[in-house]
Amino acid sequence: MPVVRSEQTATSKTEQSLTQSLLQVWPALPFLGLGLWLAWPFLAYSGGVWLSDIEVNGENISRLFITSSAGLAAVSLLAAFFYRSFRRFIENRGFVIGLGLIGCLGAAAIILGGPYYFGHLMPFNPNPPFIIGAFLTGVSSGALLLRCGLLYSQLPPRRALLYTALSHLLLAVIFFVVHGLPYWRPLAGGPSLAGIIVFVTLLPLAGLVLSLQPPAPAAAQPLSAAGSERPTDAAAAGGERPTAVTAARCESAPEHYDLTFHQLPAVFWKFIVMLLLFSMVVSMIRSVITNIHPVDVTLSSSNILMLLRIAMALVFVFIALSPRASRLNYGKLFSLVAIAIVVTMALLPSFGVLDVNLNLVISMASVVFEYIFWCILAIVAHQKQISPVIIFGFGYGSYMLGNASGWFIGIFGLTQIINGPFISIFYLLLAGMVLIITLILFSERDFERLFSPISESELTLEYLMRIDVTTQDATQPGAAHKRGHFSQTMERLALEKGLSPRESEVLRYLAMGRGSDFIAEQLSVSWNTARTHIHNVYVKLDVHSRKELMDYVDHAVNPDK
Repeated sequence: MPVVRSEQTATSKTEQSLTQSLLQVWPALPFLGLGLWLAWPFLAYSGGVWLSDIEVNGENISRLFITSSAGLAAVSLLAAFFYRSFRRFIENRGFVIGLGLIGCLGAAAIILGGPYYFGHLMPFNPNPPFIIGAFLTGVSSGALLLRCGLLYSQLPPRRALLYTALSHLLLAVIFFVVHGLPYWRPLAGGPSLAGIIVFVTLLPLAGLVLSLQPPAPAAAQPLSAAGSERPTDAAAAGGERPTAVTAARCESAPEHYDLTFHQLPAVFWKFIVMLLLFSMVVSMIRSVITNIHPVDVTLSSSNILMLLRIAMALVFVFIALSPRASRLNYGKLFSLVAIAIVVTMALLPSFGVLDVNLNLVISMASVVFEYIFWCILAIVAHQKQISPVIIFGFGYGSYMLGNASGWFIGIFGLTQIINGPFISIFYLLLAGMVLIITLILFSERDFERLFSPISESELTLEYLMRIDVTTQDATQPGAAHKRGHFSQTMERLALEKGLSPRESEVLRYLAMGRGSDFIAEQLSVSWNTARTHIHNVYVKLDVHSRKELMDYVDHAVNPDK
């Protein structure tokens, strides 16, 4: 027995060594598990890899979509309420791999319960194996999604933008490779063998990749004997150095900062409601064309949509790598997406509600929206240090609940009146609903509030977007050697510039990126009084704008920068 255990231990150490070596060479690998996760639903809902020749429309695609989306939403929302327990599960590598295997079983049940294999032998339509399999894939996808969220919440915004874009490119590669493989079928008329293999193995492969733990950032260099600070590797290489805001966060951040969902700001819940309603309206429209048109039309539209997705991903890669990435405005992006959907919905009655090209515009707009809100969830979890299980659980859970509900309403409600006299009015009402969601329920101003700091340990989005994708995240423990330096600098500036004790407090909050409302609340003074203190600080420091003040403080904290 000791010999056997010794051999097992040696094997385990070898596997860990190989994994660590792979991650050292390719540290972004775990994050590309998002691309594998995205590939499964896209291949599943396009129908090209698992449907047989006897399919006449997208009825089974709709059943799969509704059931699988409902399972994903149920797991995500449940995890958000029990986030502490669930986080322990998704941090366990064996559990994550097991989740992928559950998805494998579910996908196999979908194939076997499909209309060509054993589905026609059963008296029920849809049959139990198909429904159970679809629900299991949703459960597996939901849990793997939260694992993705856990990984992406560790990234600064620009790196999250980049890795998300690369994941969409990986999805495109998988899609076209699968459809380019030899179309040999085990049984005539059924799905291809290559399609079956990919359909069954994608979720477990995603679980395997997502189970890998990215290498931790380099620890801070120790202080020398003389007490001077040694630069981090990133700084030595000419990378971006931590600024005053970073130092403030490092100094004030608790060791285990974790809000509960009861403490989330009201604007976050408005965001959740917006996700639910927006996805519900859009999926109602998309469900009609998928359910009524032949499968070939759905697959052809999927090919075009994938080409457009590639273009979108390349644009976001460019944005993430561009020095102007800090100017990216998520509120304006969402407004553009909403306007495209509103205009298209308004035109549909004139061109025909089943027009493939106009529906393709709505589908593409929803793809861009999904990309944007995934990055928003990652940024919120990263910025506010809230458990990613809460953020992604409520966020993606409500989004998929809206998708499932909207698809259900579209199939059993909208398709029944598609040729009725009031269909034009109904589509105009849906377009109006999207407009209300955009302009009233969650406007550009609400996006600003969503990213506004709510605690002393948060960095502003503007600063986070300035962290380059090639440098170590300055908010990680590698910046811990800056603790204390920020306070000393603030005290020195207050003394040199003759600031009063209250003005010194205001300067500290301004250096953290705080605004007038926050300062007034923290100092228990009126807004006008807070503005007066801010004006006095500006005058004594001889600065005229927030940017000048931030540059002034950054130079004081990092004089060699």
